[in-house]
Amino acid sequence: MNVLIRADSSEKTGSGHVVRCLTLAERLRALGVHVRFLSCELPGNVLALVRQSGFEVLALALPAATGDHEAGSHWFYGKSWQTDAAECVTLAGAIDQGVDWLIVDHYGIDSRWEAQMRPHVKQIAVIDDLANRPHDCDLLIDTNLQAHSSSRYDGLVPPRCLRLQGPKFALLRPEFAEQRATQRQRDGMVLRIFVFFGSTDPSNQTSKALQAIASLQRQGIETDVVVGATNPHKEAVGEFCRTHPEFHFYCQSNRMADLMATADLAIGAGGTTTWERCALGLPSIVVTVADNQVPATQAMADEGRLLYLGDQAEVSAKKIAQLIDSLLETPQRLIQLASRSAELVDGRGTERVARIFTAPILRLREARLEDCGAVHAWRNDEQTRSFSHDPRPIPYENHERWFRQALANPERIMLIGEAEGSAVGVLRYDLEQDKAIVSINLAPEWRGRGLGTLLLRSGTEWMRVHHPAVREIRAEVLFQNKASHTVFVDAGYVPYCSIYKQDC
Repeated sequence: MNVLIRADSSEKTGSGHVVRCLTLAERLRALGVHVRFLSCELPGNVLALVRQSGFEVLALALPAATGDHEAGSHWFYGKSWQTDAAECVTLAGAIDQGVDWLIVDHYGIDSRWEAQMRPHVKQIAVIDDLANRPHDCDLLIDTNLQAHSSSRYDGLVPPRCLRLQGPKFALLRPEFAEQRATQRQRDGMVLRIFVFFGSTDPSNQTSKALQAIASLQRQGIETDVVVGATNPHKEAVGEFCRTHPEFHFYCQSNRMADLMATADLAIGAGGTTTWERCALGLPSIVVTVADNQVPATQAMADEGRLLYLGDQAEVSAKKIAQLIDSLLETPQRLIQLASRSAELVDGRGTERVARIFTAPILRLREARLEDCGAVHAWRNDEQTRSFSHDPRPIPYENHERWFRQALANPERIMLIGEAEGSAVGVLRYDLEQDKAIVSINLAPEWRGRGLGTLLLRSGTEWMRVHHPAVREIRAEVLFQNKASHTVFVDAGYVPYCSIYKQDC
């Protein structure tokens, strides 16, 4: 299986796009996928990190420099999207056995570029959080938390597009899930502060935060400071830490999860690091350093999951110091922030996303009468019956009668999932005004391949297109069916309530 990733990094845009794609690439490689990167050699890029991680970089050419990039543009030095697409088409066409997935993580790319690539790749995935342009893609990944997230891309992606939206899909390295599993209970006391404003931090918010902490002159507080190798201010930050023994300097650290786990308070920017802090329940003071960070950061603050001080231009060292000073006196507030942030991200997002890429291509269609036998066999499977409300086998004649009635019932939707030329499972939706109750059953031979989650997510997209009046989908899962609970959570469902019963 071949995957191409189109992402750029530079001193102007930072390294976030490439770094999160690198995390996904490493997990895909572990699943047996061959991953390559398509990237421009922009000033301040982090492609050395990609190569050091063992991935091939297909370097894209840049025309002669013409000065700073156009305001608001994500293309640099006079390069157009048409030129970029043409070059990518050539490189993709040279890959033996073709490209199974093209992953695009680039604010300058939209449906026009993707349409040029469409004939040369099997499927296209887009990682985006702006929702400000159309995409021609089969899969959309938006890990941000924002108001009305489920409808943000309505009209911007094709109806067939599978959407993975929300922090549950944050592309975090595996050490964050590992640290979370052994994470200590936070008590609200601040003995260690973690400072990180991204790899480049061109406006030097790091030094602003360090000045704020130093101005408090609090004894017994240690501070870990992380900068990237491309940070233009790293020498000044390092010198500050050398003259202040309570500040510890790290450049391009591979201990981020460990440093966050041992910290009691973080100061940093929005973006991917937000989800890393959440995974470890680390209370955070956030200063946004880019416009695209504002909506998610504000939404998080509104829900009490972090403290948002504002945009970098309006935040001073004094303002940061005042907030830190206040938090040092209110440990209960920090405990609440830790709890609320940890609820949002479990650190398993990369695994969820990677499994979508390695799963067989799934298609949904409405059930037909000839599916009756297969659905009956799936329902009477011993494992399926063990987790059913009624575990007894169902006679075929009873099932056939029920199946015919189900197909004729306008309030019941039956969908069959197909992969690799075979029927792999069934979804049933029972409609109740603007709500639906879903049930799922996989063919026994297809279990354990991530298809349950994919089938549920595809069903949600199908319902969004064909039954837009449905605003909520519910499922009832027996408590002891742990595997099914995981499938629904990974598909984006959230626990809603518990059902209790007593036998008389």
